[in-house]
Amino acid sequence: MDRGTAVMTVKLGFQVRPGRDPAGIANRYVRMADRSFIELETLTRPHPDLDPGSKADQDLLHGGAGVRTFGLGSDQLDAARDFLKGEGFAPTAVFSAPANDPDGPGVATDALAGGGPQVLGVSVAVDNLPRAKRWVERGYETTLKGYRGPLGDSFLAPTHGDLGLWVEFHAATHPH
Repeated sequence: MDRGTAVMTVKLGFQVRPGRDPAGIANRYVRMADRSFIELETLTRPHPDLDPGSKADQDLLHGGAGVRTFGLGSDQLDAARDFLKGEGFAPTAVFSAPANDPDGPGVATDALAGGGPQVLGVSVAVDNLPRAKRWVERGYETTLKGYRGPLGDSFLAPTHGDLGLWVEFHAATHPH
């Protein structure tokens, strides 16, 4: 937990708040400006009391680092889920990553081979993308390249080795 917390604070610039350590699974919270949060969890002892979902996660990740499911709640995601339902899909309230068939060699294929089905990464909207990029470049002591992605101007933080997933930052868009 200390390593993940250090990555999130020192290398990525987030503020991490303490949580609890019930039954051998510690948690911490990264709070966002809109009151949403990311919950960080880690095993703190051998043979913790895992619920069936956590046990399935560990089995599929072969005991390694990574994320198999990632749950978010927001009005935008609720609207996206409703849209997908209207298109004939059957999304659940918690989106998961059952990517079992990557479309060729690359990070997705490598992640699947190394840890089973998992969330490959997340994208975080930020109000000041250049400032966030400078912060991450300082934290990782490297120069990062920006790009135009599906969510607009973006950059990818080199977090996979530290966190087991990629973290992309993209410029927030604000309706006027």
